[in-house]
Amino acid sequence: MRRKFLFLCTFVSVLGFLMSCSDDKKKPDIPPVLEDVIGEYASDKLSVKVDGKNADANAKIHVLKEADNTVSLKLTNIVPGVEEFIIPNAQFNTASRSSYVATLSGKHADNVSGYEVSVDGTVDNDVLTAIVSIKEIAGESVEPEQFIGARYKGEMKITAGNLPAPVTIEQQVYITKTETEEPNVFCLNIDNFGLGEDLQLGDIKLDGVTLVKRGDVYGFSAEGCKIDLDIVGEVTLDVKGAINGSTMTMNLDIDALGMKVTVAFTGEYYFGFDMTQWVNVTSGKYTYQEPLFMATSNQAGVFLMSMIDSFFVVYDEDEGAAKIDTKDTEGKNMIVTVVPKATAGTMFTGSFVLNATNTLKSTHFGVPYRMKPTTLKVTYKYTAGEKFYETTSTGSGLSTKVTVTEFPDIVDKCSIAAYLFEVDSYDDYLDGNTIKDPDSKIIMVSSLTSEGEANFTSKELKFEETGKGTYDPNKKYKLAIVCTSSSEGDAYRGAPGSTLWVKNLEVLGE
Repeated sequence: MRRKFLFLCTFVSVLGFLMSCSDDKKKPDIPPVLEDVIGEYASDKLSVKVDGKNADANAKIHVLKEADNTVSLKLTNIVPGVEEFIIPNAQFNTASRSSYVATLSGKHADNVSGYEVSVDGTVDNDVLTAIVSIKEIAGESVEPEQFIGARYKGEMKITAGNLPAPVTIEQQVYITKTETEEPNVFCLNIDNFGLGEDLQLGDIKLDGVTLVKRGDVYGFSAEGCKIDLDIVGEVTLDVKGAINGSTMTMNLDIDALGMKVTVAFTGEYYFGFDMTQWVNVTSGKYTYQEPLFMATSNQAGVFLMSMIDSFFVVYDEDEGAAKIDTKDTEGKNMIVTVVPKATAGTMFTGSFVLNATNTLKSTHFGVPYRMKPTTLKVTYKYTAGEKFYETTSTGSGLSTKVTVTEFPDIVDKCSIAAYLFEVDSYDDYLDGNTIKDPDSKIIMVSSLTSEGEANFTSKELKFEETGKGTYDPNKKYKLAIVCTSSSEGDAYRGAPGSTLWVKNLEVLGE
Protein backbone atom coordinates (compact mmCIF):
# COMPACT_ATOMS: atom_id res chain seq x y z
CA MET A 1 0.00 0.00 0.00
CA ARG A 2 2.81 2.34 0.91
CA ARG A 3 4.53 1.63 -2.40
CA LYS A 4 1.37 2.51 -4.29
CA PHE A 5 1.10 5.76 -2.36
CA LEU A 6 4.72 6.75 -3.16
CA PHE A 7 4.18 5.94 -6.83
CA LEU A 8 1.06 8.11 -6.90
CA CYS A 9 2.92 11.01 -5.26
CA THR A 10 5.76 10.67 -7.74
CA PHE A 11 3.31 10.59 -10.68
CA VAL A 12 1.53 13.70 -9.44
CA SER A 13 4.87 15.53 -9.02
CA VAL A 14 6.03 14.63 -12.51
CA LEU A 15 2.69 15.59 -13.98
CA GLY A 16 2.86 18.90 -12.15
CA PHE A 17 6.37 19.49 -13.48
CA LEU A 18 5.32 18.72 -17.01
CA MET A 19 2.31 20.97 -16.74
CA SER A 20 4.55 23.71 -15.35
CA CYS A 21 6.90 23.34 -18.33
CA SER A 22 3.94 23.45 -20.67
CA ASP A 23 2.79 26.72 -19.17
CA ASP A 24 6.27 28.24 -19.57
CA LYS A 25 6.58 27.27 -23.28
CA LYS A 26 6.43 30.25 -25.72
CA LYS A 27 3.13 30.59 -27.54
CA PRO A 28 3.24 30.33 -31.40
CA ASP A 29 4.31 33.59 -33.24
CA ILE A 30 1.80 35.69 -35.08
CA PRO A 31 2.67 35.69 -38.84
CA PRO A 32 4.02 39.07 -40.00
CA VAL A 33 1.95 41.29 -42.27
CA LEU A 34 3.17 43.52 -45.11
CA GLU A 35 3.20 46.63 -42.92
CA ASP A 36 5.80 44.91 -40.73
CA VAL A 37 8.40 44.86 -43.52
CA ILE A 38 7.69 48.15 -45.30
CA GLY A 39 10.74 50.42 -45.19
CA GLU A 40 14.39 50.75 -46.16
CA TYR A 41 17.03 48.11 -45.48
CA ALA A 42 20.68 49.08 -45.49
CA SER A 43 23.97 48.66 -43.65
CA ASP A 44 23.68 46.02 -40.86
CA LYS A 45 19.99 45.52 -41.69
CA LEU A 46 20.78 44.21 -45.15
CA SER A 47 22.77 41.27 -46.51
CA VAL A 48 22.84 41.06 -50.32
CA LYS A 49 24.55 38.76 -52.79
CA VAL A 50 24.55 39.93 -56.42
CA ASP A 51 25.26 37.06 -58.78
CA GLY A 52 27.14 35.34 -55.97
CA LYS A 53 29.20 38.35 -54.88
CA ASN A 54 28.74 40.77 -52.00
CA ALA A 55 26.89 43.93 -52.98
CA ASP A 56 28.34 47.41 -52.67
CA ALA A 57 28.59 48.73 -49.10
CA ASN A 58 26.15 51.50 -50.07
CA ALA A 59 23.52 49.05 -51.33
CA LYS A 60 19.93 49.56 -50.17
CA ILE A 61 16.62 47.81 -50.74
CA HIS A 62 13.44 49.74 -50.07
CA VAL A 63 10.18 47.79 -49.70
CA LEU A 64 7.35 50.03 -50.90
CA LYS A 65 3.59 49.70 -50.64
CA GLU A 66 2.02 51.39 -53.64
CA ALA A 67 -1.31 53.23 -53.77
CA ASP A 68 -2.98 50.20 -55.38
CA ASN A 69 -1.73 47.99 -52.49
CA THR A 70 0.89 46.27 -54.65
CA VAL A 71 4.46 45.84 -53.44
CA SER A 72 7.53 47.32 -55.18
CA LEU A 73 11.20 46.76 -54.44
CA LYS A 74 13.56 49.69 -55.02
CA LEU A 75 17.18 48.58 -55.44
CA THR A 76 19.75 51.31 -54.86
CA ASN A 77 23.45 50.94 -55.82
CA ILE A 78 22.91 47.31 -56.76
CA VAL A 79 22.32 47.14 -60.54
CA PRO A 80 25.45 48.28 -62.47
CA GLY A 81 25.14 51.84 -63.78
CA VAL A 82 21.60 52.18 -62.44
CA GLU A 83 21.27 54.23 -59.28
CA GLU A 84 17.72 53.03 -58.61
CA PHE A 85 16.08 49.96 -60.15
CA ILE A 86 12.37 49.39 -59.43
CA ILE A 87 10.79 45.93 -59.41
CA PRO A 88 7.01 46.38 -59.44
CA ASN A 89 4.41 43.81 -58.38
CA ALA A 90 6.71 41.95 -56.02
CA GLN A 91 5.36 39.01 -54.00
CA PHE A 92 5.01 39.08 -50.19
CA ASN A 93 4.53 35.84 -48.22
CA THR A 94 5.29 34.30 -44.85
CA ALA A 95 7.18 31.13 -43.97
CA SER A 96 7.65 29.20 -40.72
CA ARG A 97 11.07 28.28 -39.36
CA SER A 98 11.71 28.34 -35.61
CA SER A 99 9.40 31.35 -35.88
CA TYR A 100 7.57 33.08 -38.70
CA VAL A 101 9.55 35.12 -41.27
CA ALA A 102 8.50 37.30 -44.21
CA THR A 103 9.56 36.47 -47.77
CA LEU A 104 9.82 38.87 -50.70
CA SER A 105 10.43 38.06 -54.37
CA GLY A 106 10.13 39.75 -57.73
CA LYS A 107 11.46 39.95 -61.28
CA HIS A 108 11.45 42.79 -63.78
CA ALA A 109 12.88 43.28 -67.29
CA ASP A 110 13.72 46.93 -67.94
CA ASN A 111 14.53 47.84 -71.55
CA VAL A 112 15.97 51.23 -70.57
CA SER A 113 18.71 49.83 -68.30
CA GLY A 114 19.00 46.74 -70.48
CA TYR A 115 18.75 44.35 -67.53
CA GLU A 116 16.37 41.71 -66.23
CA VAL A 117 16.68 41.65 -62.42
CA SER A 118 15.24 39.14 -59.97
CA VAL A 119 15.24 39.29 -56.16
CA ASP A 120 14.53 36.61 -53.54
CA GLY A 121 14.72 37.75 -49.95
CA THR A 122 13.76 36.97 -46.37
CA VAL A 123 13.09 39.42 -43.55
CA ASP A 124 13.95 37.88 -40.18
CA ASN A 125 14.37 39.93 -37.00
CA ASP A 126 14.28 43.16 -39.05
CA VAL A 127 17.17 42.02 -41.28
CA LEU A 128 16.66 41.49 -45.02
CA THR A 129 18.78 38.76 -46.58
CA ALA A 130 18.49 38.82 -50.36
CA ILE A 131 19.86 37.13 -53.45
CA VAL A 132 19.88 39.30 -56.60
CA SER A 133 20.36 37.95 -60.12
CA ILE A 134 21.07 40.26 -63.06
CA LYS A 135 20.83 39.25 -66.72
CA GLU A 136 21.55 41.53 -69.66
CA ILE A 137 18.82 41.88 -72.32
CA ALA A 138 20.43 41.32 -75.72
CA GLY A 139 18.21 43.32 -78.09
CA GLU A 140 18.04 43.41 -81.89
CA SER A 141 20.78 45.13 -83.92
CA VAL A 142 19.58 48.20 -85.83
CA GLU A 143 21.18 50.90 -87.96
CA PRO A 144 21.60 54.31 -86.28
CA GLU A 145 20.72 56.53 -89.26
CA GLN A 146 17.65 58.05 -87.58
CA PHE A 147 19.81 59.30 -84.69
CA ILE A 148 22.63 60.87 -86.70
CA GLY A 149 22.83 64.53 -85.70
CA ALA A 150 20.53 64.06 -82.69
CA ARG A 151 21.43 66.01 -79.56
CA TYR A 152 20.36 65.61 -75.96
CA LYS A 153 20.63 68.36 -73.38
CA GLY A 154 20.47 67.72 -69.66
CA GLU A 155 22.21 67.12 -66.35
CA MET A 156 25.51 65.29 -66.04
CA LYS A 157 26.68 64.11 -62.60
CA ILE A 158 30.39 63.31 -62.27
CA THR A 159 31.74 61.29 -59.32
CA ALA A 160 35.45 60.70 -58.73
CA GLY A 161 37.44 59.24 -55.87
CA ASN A 162 39.24 62.51 -55.12
CA LEU A 163 36.13 64.69 -55.18
CA PRO A 164 34.47 65.52 -51.85
CA ALA A 165 31.06 65.44 -53.55
CA PRO A 166 29.69 64.74 -57.06
CA VAL A 167 29.90 67.59 -59.57
CA THR A 168 26.73 68.36 -61.51
CA ILE A 169 26.86 70.36 -64.75
CA GLU A 170 24.62 71.06 -67.74
CA GLN A 171 25.87 69.21 -70.81
CA GLN A 172 24.98 68.21 -74.35
CA VAL A 173 25.57 64.77 -75.83
CA TYR A 174 25.23 64.28 -79.57
CA ILE A 175 25.49 61.51 -82.16
CA THR A 176 27.43 61.59 -85.43
CA LYS A 177 28.25 59.09 -88.14
CA THR A 178 30.88 56.47 -87.45
CA GLU A 179 34.25 56.79 -89.11
CA THR A 180 34.47 53.00 -89.35
CA GLU A 181 32.73 50.79 -91.89
CA GLU A 182 30.98 48.71 -89.25
CA PRO A 183 27.17 48.52 -89.40
CA ASN A 184 24.93 49.29 -86.43
CA VAL A 185 27.45 51.62 -84.77
CA PHE A 186 27.72 55.38 -84.30
CA CYS A 187 29.99 57.99 -82.75
CA LEU A 188 29.03 59.49 -79.37
CA ASN A 189 30.29 63.02 -78.65
CA ILE A 190 30.60 65.19 -75.54
CA ASP A 191 32.22 68.57 -76.18
CA ASN A 192 34.03 70.50 -73.44
CA PHE A 193 33.83 67.69 -70.91
CA GLY A 194 35.09 68.66 -67.49
CA LEU A 195 34.36 69.48 -63.89
CA GLY A 196 32.96 72.93 -64.51
CA GLU A 197 34.39 75.97 -66.31
CA ASP A 198 37.56 75.98 -64.22
CA LEU A 199 38.63 72.46 -65.19
CA GLN A 200 37.99 71.55 -68.82
CA LEU A 201 39.36 68.14 -69.79
CA GLY A 202 38.60 68.25 -73.51
CA ASP A 203 36.23 66.55 -75.94
CA ILE A 204 35.05 62.97 -75.64
CA LYS A 205 34.54 61.18 -78.94
CA LEU A 206 33.60 57.50 -78.73
CA ASP A 207 33.40 55.79 -82.09
CA GLY A 208 32.14 52.25 -82.59
CA VAL A 209 29.24 52.50 -80.13
CA THR A 210 26.81 49.68 -80.95
CA LEU A 211 23.04 50.20 -81.17
CA VAL A 212 20.34 47.65 -80.39
CA LYS A 213 16.56 47.82 -80.06
CA ARG A 214 14.72 46.38 -77.06
CA GLY A 215 10.98 46.86 -77.53
CA ASP A 216 10.50 50.60 -78.10
CA VAL A 217 13.84 51.44 -76.46
CA TYR A 218 17.19 51.82 -78.26
CA GLY A 219 20.16 50.74 -76.18
CA PHE A 220 23.81 51.52 -76.88
CA SER A 221 27.11 50.40 -75.42
CA ALA A 222 30.86 50.16 -75.94
CA GLU A 223 33.71 48.84 -73.82
CA GLY A 224 37.40 49.59 -73.56
CA CYS A 225 37.37 52.83 -75.60
CA LYS A 226 40.66 54.70 -75.35
CA ILE A 227 40.82 58.49 -75.78
CA ASP A 228 43.08 61.36 -74.77
CA LEU A 229 41.85 64.01 -72.34
CA ASP A 230 43.67 67.26 -71.63
CA ILE A 231 45.74 67.22 -68.42
CA VAL A 232 44.88 63.57 -67.73
CA GLY A 233 46.20 61.93 -70.91
CA GLU A 234 44.95 58.57 -72.17
CA VAL A 235 41.93 57.13 -70.39
CA THR A 236 39.77 54.06 -70.89
CA LEU A 237 35.99 54.34 -71.05
CA ASP A 238 33.00 52.01 -70.96
CA VAL A 239 29.64 53.45 -71.97
CA LYS A 240 26.12 52.08 -71.61
CA GLY A 241 22.90 53.96 -72.25
CA ALA A 242 19.48 54.08 -73.82
CA ILE A 243 17.24 56.34 -75.89
CA ASN A 244 13.61 56.06 -74.83
CA GLY A 245 11.37 58.36 -76.84
CA SER A 246 12.82 61.85 -76.39
CA THR A 247 15.02 60.93 -73.39
CA MET A 248 18.62 59.70 -73.33
CA THR A 249 20.13 58.09 -70.23
CA MET A 250 23.81 57.22 -70.20
CA ASN A 251 26.54 56.02 -67.85
CA LEU A 252 30.29 56.31 -68.39
CA ASP A 253 32.89 54.42 -66.39
CA ILE A 254 36.27 56.08 -66.84
CA ASP A 255 39.64 54.71 -65.74
CA ALA A 256 41.96 57.72 -65.61
CA LEU A 257 45.40 56.44 -64.65
CA GLY A 258 43.90 54.24 -61.97
CA MET A 259 41.43 56.82 -60.72
CA LYS A 260 37.83 55.72 -61.22
CA VAL A 261 35.39 58.31 -62.53
CA THR A 262 31.68 57.63 -63.07
CA VAL A 263 29.41 59.85 -65.14
CA ALA A 264 25.61 59.69 -65.14
CA PHE A 265 23.67 61.69 -67.74
CA THR A 266 19.97 62.23 -68.37
CA GLY A 267 18.94 64.55 -71.19
CA GLU A 268 16.04 65.44 -73.43
CA TYR A 269 16.09 65.61 -77.22
CA TYR A 270 17.17 69.14 -78.11
CA PHE A 271 16.84 70.82 -81.48
CA GLY A 272 18.28 74.24 -80.81
CA PHE A 273 21.16 76.49 -81.83
CA ASP A 274 22.47 79.35 -79.68
CA MET A 275 25.08 80.55 -82.22
CA THR A 276 27.91 80.66 -79.69
CA GLN A 277 29.82 77.62 -80.98
CA TRP A 278 31.49 77.78 -84.37
CA VAL A 279 33.84 75.49 -86.28
CA ASN A 280 36.53 76.30 -88.82
CA VAL A 281 36.22 74.98 -92.38
CA THR A 282 39.12 75.13 -94.84
CA SER A 283 38.55 75.17 -98.59
CA GLY A 284 41.66 75.67 -100.70
CA LYS A 285 43.48 78.74 -99.42
CA TYR A 286 40.42 80.05 -97.58
CA THR A 287 39.15 79.29 -94.10
CA TYR A 288 35.71 80.28 -92.93
CA GLN A 289 33.49 79.52 -89.92
CA GLU A 290 30.15 77.80 -89.62
CA PRO A 291 27.89 77.49 -86.58
CA LEU A 292 28.10 74.10 -84.89
CA PHE A 293 25.36 71.73 -86.11
CA MET A 294 24.38 74.01 -89.02
CA ALA A 295 25.53 74.61 -92.59
CA THR A 296 25.89 77.81 -94.64
CA SER A 297 26.38 78.98 -98.21
CA ASN A 298 29.93 80.09 -97.36
CA GLN A 299 31.41 77.42 -99.61
CA ALA A 300 29.97 79.32 -102.57
CA GLY A 301 31.75 82.41 -101.28
CA VAL A 302 35.11 80.72 -101.94
CA PHE A 303 34.40 81.03 -105.68
CA LEU A 304 33.17 84.62 -105.39
CA MET A 305 35.96 86.13 -103.29
CA SER A 306 37.00 88.35 -106.18
CA MET A 307 33.60 90.10 -105.81
CA ILE A 308 32.96 90.10 -102.05
CA ASP A 309 34.94 91.29 -99.06
CA SER A 310 33.79 88.65 -96.55
CA PHE A 311 31.82 85.42 -96.39
CA PHE A 312 28.04 85.32 -96.42
CA VAL A 313 27.66 84.04 -92.86
CA VAL A 314 29.98 85.06 -90.03
CA TYR A 315 29.90 85.25 -86.26
CA ASP A 316 29.28 88.80 -85.01
CA GLU A 317 31.05 88.92 -81.65
CA ASP A 318 29.55 92.29 -80.70
CA GLU A 319 26.02 90.98 -81.18
CA GLY A 320 26.66 87.40 -80.07
CA ALA A 321 24.81 86.21 -83.17
CA ALA A 322 25.19 84.77 -86.64
CA LYS A 323 25.34 87.57 -89.22
CA ILE A 324 23.88 86.64 -92.63
CA ASP A 325 24.48 89.07 -95.51
CA THR A 326 23.22 89.63 -99.03
CA LYS A 327 26.30 90.54 -101.08
CA ASP A 328 26.73 92.67 -104.19
CA THR A 329 28.02 90.13 -106.71
CA GLU A 330 27.74 92.39 -109.77
CA GLY A 331 25.41 90.28 -111.91
CA LYS A 332 27.23 88.59 -114.75
CA ASN A 333 27.75 85.44 -116.75
CA MET A 334 30.48 83.14 -115.39
CA ILE A 335 29.98 80.64 -118.26
CA VAL A 336 29.11 77.69 -115.99
CA THR A 337 26.51 79.73 -114.14
CA VAL A 338 24.96 83.17 -113.84
CA VAL A 339 25.87 85.19 -110.75
CA PRO A 340 23.08 87.61 -109.74
CA LYS A 341 23.53 91.22 -108.69
CA ALA A 342 22.35 90.31 -105.18
CA THR A 343 23.47 86.94 -103.74
CA ALA A 344 21.75 86.11 -100.46
CA GLY A 345 23.50 84.37 -97.59
CA THR A 346 21.84 81.25 -96.22
CA MET A 347 22.20 79.36 -92.94
CA PHE A 348 20.35 76.07 -92.54
CA THR A 349 20.22 72.57 -91.09
CA GLY A 350 21.68 70.11 -93.55
CA SER A 351 24.79 70.28 -95.71
CA PHE A 352 26.17 72.37 -98.56
CA VAL A 353 27.53 70.51 -101.59
CA LEU A 354 28.46 72.96 -104.32
CA ASN A 355 26.77 72.46 -107.68
CA ALA A 356 28.36 75.12 -109.90
CA THR A 357 25.97 74.62 -112.80
CA ASN A 358 22.81 74.83 -110.67
CA THR A 359 23.59 76.61 -107.43
CA LEU A 360 20.10 76.04 -105.99
CA LYS A 361 20.91 72.33 -105.83
CA SER A 362 23.90 73.01 -103.58
CA THR A 363 21.81 73.37 -100.44
CA HIS A 364 20.86 69.94 -99.07
CA PHE A 365 18.20 70.93 -96.56
CA GLY A 366 17.14 68.79 -93.61
CA VAL A 367 18.36 66.50 -90.84
CA PRO A 368 16.54 63.57 -89.19
CA TYR A 369 13.84 64.60 -86.73
CA ARG A 370 11.94 62.14 -84.51
CA MET A 371 9.12 64.21 -82.98
CA LYS A 372 6.09 66.20 -84.05
CA PRO A 373 7.23 69.85 -84.09
CA THR A 374 4.96 72.37 -82.39
CA THR A 375 6.86 75.67 -82.13
CA LEU A 376 9.80 77.45 -83.73
CA LYS A 377 11.46 79.88 -81.33
CA VAL A 378 13.75 82.53 -82.80
CA THR A 379 15.58 85.67 -81.70
CA TYR A 380 16.66 87.91 -84.59
CA LYS A 381 16.97 91.42 -86.01
CA TYR A 382 17.09 92.60 -89.61
CA THR A 383 18.15 95.55 -91.76
CA ALA A 384 17.12 95.67 -95.42
CA GLY A 385 19.57 96.91 -98.06
CA GLU A 386 18.96 100.23 -99.80
CA LYS A 387 18.43 99.09 -103.40
CA PHE A 388 16.46 96.06 -104.53
CA TYR A 389 17.52 94.30 -107.75
CA GLU A 390 16.32 91.48 -109.95
CA THR A 391 18.71 89.57 -112.19
CA THR A 392 17.46 87.76 -115.29
CA SER A 393 19.26 85.95 -118.08
CA THR A 394 18.60 84.74 -121.62
CA GLY A 395 20.58 82.43 -123.84
CA SER A 396 23.18 79.91 -122.72
CA GLY A 397 26.91 79.43 -122.47
CA LEU A 398 29.10 82.27 -123.70
CA SER A 399 26.12 83.94 -125.35
CA THR A 400 24.16 84.25 -122.13
CA LYS A 401 22.88 87.79 -121.61
CA VAL A 402 22.47 88.96 -118.04
CA THR A 403 20.11 91.84 -117.21
CA VAL A 404 19.99 93.62 -113.83
CA THR A 405 16.91 95.69 -113.03
CA GLU A 406 16.48 97.95 -110.02
CA PHE A 407 13.07 98.23 -108.30
CA PRO A 408 13.13 101.40 -106.15
CA ASP A 409 9.75 100.72 -104.51
CA ILE A 410 10.47 97.21 -103.26
CA VAL A 411 11.91 96.64 -99.78
CA ASP A 412 13.89 93.46 -99.24
CA LYS A 413 12.72 90.91 -96.66
CA CYS A 414 14.46 88.27 -94.62
CA SER A 415 13.02 84.79 -94.18
CA ILE A 416 13.26 82.31 -91.31
CA ALA A 417 11.35 79.08 -91.84
CA ALA A 418 11.24 75.49 -90.63
CA TYR A 419 9.92 72.62 -92.75
CA LEU A 420 9.04 69.09 -91.63
CA PHE A 421 9.02 66.71 -94.59
CA GLU A 422 8.57 62.99 -95.03
CA VAL A 423 11.37 60.91 -96.52
CA ASP A 424 11.72 57.36 -97.74
CA SER A 425 15.35 57.31 -96.62
CA TYR A 426 17.36 59.57 -94.33
CA ASP A 427 19.64 60.15 -97.31
CA ASP A 428 16.82 62.14 -98.95
CA TYR A 429 16.80 65.95 -98.73
CA LEU A 430 15.24 69.09 -100.17
CA ASP A 431 17.24 71.69 -102.10
CA GLY A 432 16.71 75.23 -103.29
CA ASN A 433 14.45 73.99 -106.08
CA THR A 434 12.43 71.23 -104.42
CA ILE A 435 11.74 73.07 -101.18
CA LYS A 436 9.19 75.17 -103.10
CA ASP A 437 7.95 72.29 -105.26
CA PRO A 438 4.19 71.80 -104.72
CA ASP A 439 4.76 68.04 -105.02
CA SER A 440 7.22 67.93 -102.13
CA LYS A 441 6.28 65.95 -99.02
CA ILE A 442 6.43 68.95 -96.68
CA ILE A 443 3.68 68.30 -94.14
CA MET A 444 4.29 71.11 -91.61
CA VAL A 445 5.73 74.63 -91.84
CA SER A 446 6.56 77.44 -89.44
CA SER A 447 7.85 80.72 -90.90
CA LEU A 448 8.25 84.48 -90.76
CA THR A 449 9.36 87.25 -93.10
CA SER A 450 10.32 90.76 -92.07
CA GLU A 451 11.25 94.06 -93.73
CA GLY A 452 13.11 95.19 -90.63
CA GLU A 453 13.66 94.77 -86.88
CA ALA A 454 15.99 97.39 -85.42
CA ASN A 455 16.49 95.48 -82.17
CA PHE A 456 16.64 91.81 -81.35
CA THR A 457 13.13 90.39 -81.23
CA SER A 458 12.07 86.98 -79.90
CA LYS A 459 9.13 85.18 -81.47
CA GLU A 460 7.41 81.83 -81.06
CA LEU A 461 5.96 80.58 -84.33
CA LYS A 462 3.52 77.67 -84.43
CA PHE A 463 3.87 74.86 -86.95
CA GLU A 464 0.94 74.53 -89.32
CA GLU A 465 -0.04 71.55 -91.46
CA THR A 466 0.24 72.01 -95.21
CA GLY A 467 -2.55 69.58 -96.10
CA LYS A 468 -0.13 67.00 -97.49
CA GLY A 469 -0.45 64.61 -94.59
CA THR A 470 -0.34 64.40 -90.81
CA TYR A 471 2.50 63.38 -88.56
CA ASP A 472 2.87 59.61 -88.12
CA PRO A 473 5.48 58.43 -85.57
CA ASN A 474 6.00 55.28 -87.62
CA LYS A 475 7.27 57.24 -90.65
CA LYS A 476 10.62 58.91 -91.34
CA TYR A 477 10.97 62.69 -91.28
CA LYS A 478 13.60 65.36 -91.67
CA LEU A 479 13.46 68.95 -90.45
CA ALA A 480 14.98 71.90 -92.29
CA ILE A 481 15.46 75.31 -90.69
CA VAL A 482 16.39 77.86 -93.36
CA CYS A 483 17.47 81.45 -92.62
CA THR A 484 18.23 83.88 -95.43
CA SER A 485 18.86 87.60 -95.67
CA SER A 486 16.76 87.93 -98.86
CA SER A 487 13.56 85.90 -98.99
CA GLU A 488 13.55 85.90 -102.81
CA GLY A 489 17.25 85.25 -103.19
CA ASP A 490 16.53 81.93 -104.89
CA ALA A 491 14.79 83.92 -107.65
CA TYR A 492 17.82 86.23 -108.00
CA ARG A 493 15.95 89.05 -106.26
CA GLY A 494 17.29 91.00 -103.30
CA ALA A 495 19.13 94.02 -101.98
CA PRO A 496 22.89 94.03 -101.42
CA GLY A 497 23.57 95.09 -97.83
CA SER A 498 20.54 93.31 -96.37
CA THR A 499 21.65 91.78 -93.07
CA LEU A 500 19.93 89.24 -90.84
CA TRP A 501 21.26 88.54 -87.34
CA VAL A 502 20.14 85.32 -85.66
CA LYS A 503 20.93 84.89 -81.97
CA ASN A 504 19.21 81.56 -81.34
CA LEU A 505 16.86 79.03 -82.87
CA GLU A 506 14.95 76.23 -81.21
CA VAL A 507 12.24 73.80 -82.27
CA LEU A 508 9.91 72.41 -79.62
CA GLY A 509 8.18 69.11 -80.27
CA GLU A 510 5.97 66.49 -78.71
